[in-house]
Amino acid sequence: MRILLRSGLVLLLAASATMAACGGSDERDPAVLETGFEERKGSEWTSLPEEQVFLRELDRASERVKVSEIGRSLQGRPIRLVTVGPPRAREQIAAASSLLFVCAQHGTEPAGREYCLQAAREAVEDVGSNTLLIIPTANPDGLVIDERGNGEGIDTNRDHLELSTPEAKAIAAVMRDYRPDLVGDFHEYKDEGAGEVLLSNPETLHLNVDPSIRDLTGRLHGQAVKSLRAGRFDTDLYPTLDPNANEGVLRQQAALRHSPSLLVETPRRGTLSPLERVAAHRAAAGAMFRMFSERRAELAAATAEARRRAADEEASGRGRYYFESPERYTNRPPCAYRLGEDEYFEVDARLALHGIAATGDEGSWTVSTAQASRPTVGLLLDERAPAEVTEADPVAC
Repeated sequence: MRILLRSGLVLLLAASATMAACGGSDERDPAVLETGFEERKGSEWTSLPEEQVFLRELDRASERVKVSEIGRSLQGRPIRLVTVGPPRAREQIAAASSLLFVCAQHGTEPAGREYCLQAAREAVEDVGSNTLLIIPTANPDGLVIDERGNGEGIDTNRDHLELSTPEAKAIAAVMRDYRPDLVGDFHEYKDEGAGEVLLSNPETLHLNVDPSIRDLTGRLHGQAVKSLRAGRFDTDLYPTLDPNANEGVLRQQAALRHSPSLLVETPRRGTLSPLERVAAHRAAAGAMFRMFSERRAELAAATAEARRRAADEEASGRGRYYFESPERYTNRPPCAYRLGEDEYFEVDARLALHGIAATGDEGSWTVSTAQASRPTVGLLLDERAPAEVTEADPVAC
């Protein structure tokens, strides 16, 4: 095997990977395809119709690219998933290794989205035997109307626990179905005159996150800082001042689902040009590719072991469980929650999107905490949790 560095990507290639593996049904070379932003040399961002054309041509040009619709926005626009890698079924990708990039959760933050579109093209050759999953425009309504929130003004990146928006539901389904090894969340902030690239602080992860995932998240942050500074970008920590930006933001939900993640924020009204902002996202993503390349086996083992620990029946009622990190917790968490039929069917679809299983018995439903989704079960069902989505009775161990 060898490591290939190209356009900011650092990816593990199988020794047998060849250019022939990238052949598709269209004679056009994927490498020559350009986004609207690139065609205009960075003077104007890629529009949603231009994205559709770009992705359609990329899909046609390579068998290694699949563009699919994973949902519809509140106003009916398609939310697309780009899968780059060897042609595989969803279950095969989930059982192997993958990275997930989520872009443009906020409609007024275009630089990360532009990087993600370019990354889809660059990864056609570079991704080798692995899979890169990209949601280039997670909030298409916000992009079109130039608003941070979705078509109803709701912030998608505060909705990854309660899953009330179609945009967050689409992302949750991808997280559940593919179980990515790493998750990148690309954003921008609006401070006037700023020049720093802000990264998520691994020290502020929810305390229900498995220690091994917490450790890998910290190491990913360190690599991202090095990669950005090597590209001559200044870095700082993204401030978490919003008390509601904890369990409901993507980076927290990724970690609670046992995937290390990285939040990247470039200044959209600062000193960096549009081209530099895109380059900063590329540099930060390079750290993710590098970790994925160098620690793929460790990532897979850590995720699998974290899931096993969460599902351990003997451990489910022991240890501290946080309903609101870090202030509200119990040292004797329940082993299950029992719901009436009406209560269960109010939330069954949302539980399923979190990968939370339930068993029915004579008009009631039981949700065991001994499952891989244990870090999230109590956040949704316990009356001590701020988000409690329905009434459920805790079952003592």
